[in-house]
Amino acid sequence: MRRRRRYRSGVESLEPRTLLTLPAGTHGYEVLPNVIRADGIETFRVEVDVNRAVNGVTLDITAASFYLLKPTDLTLHDDGLNGDRVAGDRIYTSGEYRYDTSRTFPSNYLFDPDSPSGIFTAGIGRVLIEETNGTVTEFLDAPEVGLLRSD
Repeated sequence: MRRRRRYRSGVESLEPRTLLTLPAGTHGYEVLPNVIRADGIETFRVEVDVNRAVNGVTLDITAASFYLLKPTDLTLHDDGLNGDRVAGDRIYTSGEYRYDTSRTFPSNYLFDPDSPSGIFTAGIGRVLIEETNGTVTEFLDAPEVGLLRSD
């Protein structure tokens, strides 16, 4: 049973659920946090839940957004170090990404003047998973991060 949490405002809410286990044979990814300020200070990482033994996980940044400063090491790690939270949990973690402040922030979302200003999304690159049999799998879509103009 999930416990209720009461806030100062008097509003009650259920405690958040813990992450569910992925179905067998599937992989998943998450961008944490999934939105950052475009100030060059805030960072994010990519976590990939491979859900089984694999040879490794890497990022292919050839199609990544030029709005981002990428980590120098494109190999994701499951060793409990450098941002990886738990060693051996089959969740591989990237190095830190941040906004490249030498780039001009786009004026409108997707460069559309009818779209809101101050927000944008940036592609991170393709996630490549090397399976134990040597084949490489990837997701149908590549992860993205939301960007908020810092002013």
